Amino acid sequence: MGRSRSVRRRVLTAILKGADAVHFHHFYGHLEDSSIDFWSTQRRKQKFAMVTFQSYGDPWGRRPDRAELALLSEWLSSVRQVTALSFFCAKQMEKDMPALAGRIAIVPDGYALEKALHLKTRRGGPAVLCVARNSPAKGINVLLDAWKRLGGRRDATLRIAGPDPCPPDRRVLRKVLDMGMLDSVKVLGKLSRRRLWSEFERSLFVVHPAIYESFGMALIEAMGAGKAVVATRSGGPQETVVEGRTGLLVPAGDAKKLASGMRKLLDSPQRRRDLEAGAIREARKYHWDTIARRYLALMPNECGEYGPSVKGRA
Repeated sequence: MGRSRSVRRRVLTAILKGADAVHFHHFYGHLEDSSIDFWSTQRRKQKFAMVTFQSYGDPWGRRPDRAELALLSEWLSSVRQVTALSFFCAKQMEKDMPALAGRIAIVPDGYALEKALHLKTRRGGPAVLCVARNSPAKGINVLLDAWKRLGGRRDATLRIAGPDPCPPDRRVLRKVLDMGMLDSVKVLGKLSRRRLWSEFERSLFVVHPAIYESFGMALIEAMGAGKAVVATRSGGPQETVVEGRTGLLVPAGDAKKLASGMRKLLDSPQRRRDLEAGAIREARKYHWDTIARRYLALMPNECGEYGPSVKGRA
């Protein structure tokens, strides 16, 4: 293990040499115990212009101790700009590291709008789509309980797309079988991007049952595809879903309320159409061209000033 850690550090050091920015996708989820110490030493070797966080504070992930937080806070305080995808994520970081209060810029994820604009109608029966990996944070078990409460509706199926890394006895398909819902629930597994966009197109709306969610990229993609959403108040979704205009928000972890939200959209095509129109308008804010400009505005240019560079970056 020590040898592997040593190799990992050498590789990271080589990759980071000359880098301006570092992005952490799941900071605590995949790092070894000594990795925070590794990052804290980087401030003595080079000063990064930006460090970005995709997620922070997953309650099912490893939590840092006080010493680790002190090291992380010290390092991040030396970085010119720290960003997070949502206010929810930033607040969690500030709670653990008060020195970062007021220093974290919020820049959400972006997506390629053109993919949504060029979707073609696909054949297939009406469906409710969920796009999420099977992990405790994503609330798939709550979704299945909610669907069960709907009584096995004949006017739509529930389709679940996403990887399932759990052991066989905890997999989604096993629970679907145990709950007797094979006829109304389809477990699709991990899909290609083309197949996923096809699933968006065929769906009546998209449901996102997360218990904890730093942002919720699937919601942005769903709205970009012109779909209403039913999401939980689990963190990031409260910032991306506009209640009553792009979708419905329900309490996280509440199967009864989640079922009620899905029932409202299943029973009212007109309500879905109203939300779909708002969803497309809202999703345009997340086009990568717009998000990229927000990142560039936070990066120092060749003159040492912040904003687009003198070479014409926009």
